Amino acid sequence: MPKSCIILFAKPPVKGLVKTRLAADLGNEITLEIYQQLLQIAVYQASKSLGDLVIFWSEKNFDSTTYSKFPFQIQDGKNLGKRMINAFNWAFENGYKKVIIMGSDCPELNAEIINKGFSALSKADVVFGKAEDGGYYLIGMNRLHEPILDFKEWSHSQVLENALRVAQEMNLKVESLPVLSDIDNVRDLRKFPQFASYVRE
Repeated sequence: MPKSCIILFAKPPVKGLVKTRLAADLGNEITLEIYQQLLQIAVYQASKSLGDLVIFWSEKNFDSTTYSKFPFQIQDGKNLGKRMINAFNWAFENGYKKVIIMGSDCPELNAEIINKGFSALSKADVVFGKAEDGGYYLIGMNRLHEPILDFKEWSHSQVLENALRVAQEMNLKVESLPVLSDIDNVRDLRKFPQFASYVRE
């Protein structure tokens, strides 16, 4: 079976660093508590998948003891696209044939969906997991197609649309996974019973 890698992009669970849009409404303490739960879910589900889990942290100077049993790297690049390009390159250079990058803010993403992504890469060039906000919670490739990730702006509702347009221009075969919700703001929290109690009515 080809070597598969699941790369988890994550910020360290440090107060004031994570989920700043949530923190503006809920404060840093509660936001950190929410993020810690999201990160635990992401790590657990990724570790149950068929790929080797590698955590790509956004920062290097923090205590990562809680997650020290998992191999890790530090994200490198001036924006999200460059960081993902470098992460894909790292994985392919280390012998992986199927590589998926996921985020840490989608509690609906589970090992079964991740494995469907790996399976899709047997016949597709790229796989996307679409988020309800117009972005994507997961992207997978079986070799690097850099133009799909080479954008300057990322925090907008056309992120996936732009990537799909480039993939079409490159004549790449694309597979899609179920549409899921991620958590970026208070409105998103209300969709999930386990987080709804944090929202002040």
